[in-house]
Amino acid sequence: MGMKHTLLARGSLVIIYFLAGLATMFLARLSLAWATAELWIWLKILHYIILVIVAGGVLVSVIRRATNRVWWEGLLHAALLFGAWYTLAVMPWPFFVAVMSAIGLTLIFFWLHTIFVHNLFYILGAVGLALNLASYLPFEAALAGLVAFAVYDMVCGRSTETHLRLTRLLSPYGLAPGFILPHRFKDWFSKISPVSAPALTLGLSELVLPLVLIVKSANWNSWAPAIVVSGLTLGAVVYGWRRNFSERFVLAYVSAGVAISFLVLYLAQIQFFNHLLP
Repeated sequence: MGMKHTLLARGSLVIIYFLAGLATMFLARLSLAWATAELWIWLKILHYIILVIVAGGVLVSVIRRATNRVWWEGLLHAALLFGAWYTLAVMPWPFFVAVMSAIGLTLIFFWLHTIFVHNLFYILGAVGLALNLASYLPFEAALAGLVAFAVYDMVCGRSTETHLRLTRLLSPYGLAPGFILPHRFKDWFSKISPVSAPALTLGLSELVLPLVLIVKSANWNSWAPAIVVSGLTLGAVVYGWRRNFSERFVLAYVSAGVAISFLVLYLAQIQFFNHLLP
């Protein structure tokens, strides 16, 4: 049986998906217009740093047979950090502003430890990771990964008890495993603690994977990603509409919204607008 979440928590989930989708669409479509040669060099550096963190972490874990979830969460936050920097770097402002914004966000994140700053950092990091993954993943692999993770979450995804145990392990460092969407408005500005107020939680993969398909659809034309963002938001609305639900099904709902809209657009492009395909 799932937990009954407040309207604020469920509405926050929908807003996070909508804003992350909107930001991904905006940056994927328009960043090419203002990207300079210097910026592309830095983006390439960030790209390889993220790749090395993820691939190197997996390799070390396999060799050492590490199963410690704290290790994985630390690896995830390192990738998120550079993902957030990637997002700030491709925004339409001078490169110096991007660098100062990245430094400022990092200092604020590690200093304040509030739920609001934590969620903001996660959104920026998720958008950056999606933009990065989409640069070398074919859409077939992104779509297959989305479906596979959705099925995995439904069958043997994380439980509330596991999430609370990880929160107790990570909270002394001001970290938490995923988004935290409190039931009360005032709790958004409280510090992350082992004993947190009631909240809805959301994992990073439940946001990053759907965003990758938004980036892929942005390669077609200007309106295609808007339709995929609409599908993403609709899936989140349908999921959040239920007062009593299990959090392990969130990816199934948003995956359905994203995958259906993406596939319909893709088939329509082939059938009617073949000249628009890359």
